[in-house]
Amino acid sequence: MLKTYRKKAGLTQAALGAEAGVGQAAINNYESFFSVPSLKVAIAIMDALKKRKIKMDVREFLPPVSNVEESANK
Repeated sequence: MLKTYRKKAGLTQAALGAEAGVGQAAINNYESFFSVPSLKVAIAIMDALKKRKIKMDVREFLPPVSNVEESANK
C-alpha cells in the first residue's frame, strides 16, 4: 500500500525518505515488506502523506497475512 500512496502523492522513494528522515533504500524495503519501519518513522511517513491529503493507517505497514504465512512455512 505504501507504494500506491507514495505514487498518488507524486513522491519518489528518495523524496519520501528525505521527509521521513530515512534513505531511499529504507522506503523500498518498507514497500516490499522486507522490513517494517519504527513507529517514529511510520508516523513521519504518514505525516508526509497527510500533507498531500493522503491518509494511511499504521497497520498498512504490516505485510499481508498471506506473506506472513509464506515466510513462516519456509
